[in-house]
Amino acid sequence: MTRLFLLLTVIVLLAVTPAVPIAQAQTAPDTLAQAPAAAAAQPAKLQRLAVRSFTAKDVSADTAAVLTDLACNFLSAANRFEVMCASDIAAMVKTTEKQALMGVCDNESCYAKLGELLESPYLLNGLIGHVGDRYVLTLSLIDTGEKRAVARINHTVKDDKDNLIPGIEVAVKKLLAELPQKKDTL
Repeated sequence: MTRLFLLLTVIVLLAVTPAVPIAQAQTAPDTLAQAPAAAAAQPAKLQRLAVRSFTAKDVSADTAAVLTDLACNFLSAANRFEVMCASDIAAMVKTTEKQALMGVCDNESCYAKLGELLESPYLLNGLIGHVGDRYVLTLSLIDTGEKRAVARINHTVKDDKDNLIPGIEVAVKKLLAELPQKKDTL
């Protein structure tokens, strides 16, 4: 009963808080002489960003899912965040569910590990809608600690689905341009 409750809790958390990347392992230098060079060669640790599945308004759920994945890929390519996409999180949940059903996940550590992976200081919400002869793309970047939006944009494209792919790329670029440039804030 406890395992089922924990599994359901994790699933509910994933439904409301998608996306968080897995931290990359770093190796220690072999000698003290290598330490300064190794430290200089390591990139700065990026803040984690969870990308939720975009909300669809008067467009298909499949279109919203594709645009969610595209936005996630564009954000990853910008190298401003360590990004975990909604589809990545869904895959992690399915794996954890299978382990629980097969008895492989026989204690709370499996669920705790999944919970750790979902911690993210930033969350991206998106909406794709159709109004009149335009598609509207809305993105909001939320600081989960401050519980407020740190960037919010709207971008519209003409009523042609071929405009949606370049439109989501432009929307992501506009969102990133809205962010503070200081490394200590984002």
